[in-house]
Order: sequence, then C-alpha cells, then structure tokens
Amino acid sequence: MWRLTKSSWPNDSVERIAADARRAPSRPLHPAAIAHFWRYASVTVRVILLTVLLLVCESVYAHRVTYPACRRFVEERCATNTTPQDERVFVLATGPPSIVRFHKGITLREIIDQTPFKGKVAWICVLRTDHPVLDRWTRVGRKEKPKDEVKPLDLILLNEDGNLIEI
Repeated sequence: MWRLTKSSWPNDSVERIAADARRAPSRPLHPAAIAHFWRYASVTVRVILLTVLLLVCESVYAHRVTYPACRRFVEERCATNTTPQDERVFVLATGPPSIVRFHKGITLREIIDQTPFKGKVAWICVLRTDHPVLDRWTRVGRKEKPKDEVKPLDLILLNEDGNLIEI
C-alpha cells in the first residue's frame, strides 16, 4: 500500500511515488491519509491547492443564465407545444417548464397563477432578447400584481427563494 510519510516526501523521486501509487488498490483516499498529507505538505503546496479549489468553485458558481440557453431548454422540453412561434412566453420554474400563449394585457400574476406558485410567494425574473443576461430577481407576494409588462418571447424565471435555477 502506498503511504505518504514524512521521510518519503519530497525526497523520493516522482517515478517511485507514481509506481507505488499504481500498485496501490484503487479505492478512495481515507480521511486520515488526507489529513496526514495536509499536515506535512508545505505552505506553498497548500496555497496552490486552495487556489485551485477556489478557482474551480468560482467558475462553477459564475455560470451565467442567459436567454438563449434557457429558451432552448424550454423549447426542447415543450417540443409538442402548438402555440405559434411569435405568441410564446417561456416559463421556467421549479417543476416542468412551459410555454404560455401571449395575449395583449397578459400580466405576470396571470403567468404565476399557471404554475405551482399559485397563491405562494415567488421570486421572478424576466429575460428578453434585448436584455439576455439575468440581472435581478423580484419578490412577488401571494396577492401582489407586478406592474412589469410582458412581451412576446419573454422568458419568465420563477423560483421559491431567488436563487438560480439549475438547468
């Protein structure tokens, strides 16, 4: 079994350590082995590992929700929808996505009431073709009627707590 000991790190050659690692059984690292490595790793190695971890976490968190990606997702899931192309309002909520027929005077409350958020507090964000990147969430109470105008081809994001919806 390959073990990282104080005497073998960093004095042994990389080839010997790699050969020992290949002979080791393939199983997850034991938490004690990780703690042992962390204890004897130099400060430079720790800083490098933490920097890489933070960069990976930041890049995952920094994924932006865009209009084209969300619209494509809703259209793929609602492929059998017969609503005319120019009269669609795309709705992406926690639950199955949907396409609602646009009509003059349609309100956000009307759209919210067609989702599982009917009678509940919801956070809403409207994405448009001319403003394709998510910028703000608005809280809508149970009986509130938001005054934002709905336009054809809008994408309505609905959520319980204002966090991003995973696609």
